[in-house]
Amino acid sequence: DVFSPGLHMGRRQTDNGSIEPWVAGRPLPTVGRSSWTIEVVKSRHNDGNGMWVGVCDETAHCSWGLFLFTGRLRRASIDENGKFDLSAGPPEGYPNGNYKQVLKPPGERSSLRSRANGAIIEVLVDHDAGTLGYRINQGPCYEALPLTDEDRCPEGQPRVFPQGAALRPFASCYYQGDRISFATRFVSSPCMCDDERMQTSL
Repeated sequence: DVFSPGLHMGRRQTDNGSIEPWVAGRPLPTVGRSSWTIEVVKSRHNDGNGMWVGVCDETAHCSWGLFLFTGRLRRASIDENGKFDLSAGPPEGYPNGNYKQVLKPPGERSSLRSRANGAIIEVLVDHDAGTLGYRINQGPCYEALPLTDEDRCPEGQPRVFPQGAALRPFASCYYQGDRISFATRFVSSPCMCDDERMQTSL
């Protein structure tokens, strides 16, 4: 399992800029709640650029990842050859959420710029509610999903993952020499982005 504790992911070469290395773990449960952590071992400019952490669909062709450089959610798709498919949307019944500002408010502390190296990112999924959240360095929880009216989600479009969605842990590390470590295997967790833990600033 590529998401076993202690394993590392990095990019050794950048010969083909149109291909981004994705790593997907084993399928997550489809009920209950799950969480796991990833550590940034090395970011070339200590800013998290080229690093995404989150979940992908069962086929590992569509992902929802927190871009550590901006603090925004990225929803991206790749084709059978691993190349970006910019024309592809999310699977039917799944949310988009591309460019949602997850770490708030936008500004100096809304990303991991100048503080990426050594950062611990916890990913939290509520499979029953279809939500996705993040914690940085054991701090407050930030919701990536559900989408809200502020996220410009069109009326009638999905705002959360469908109940029972088949998801897998996902990570991507683009730049040569950068490395992330899978600190803990996914576990069932009762602690999620509830109202008492939600924050609006880092």
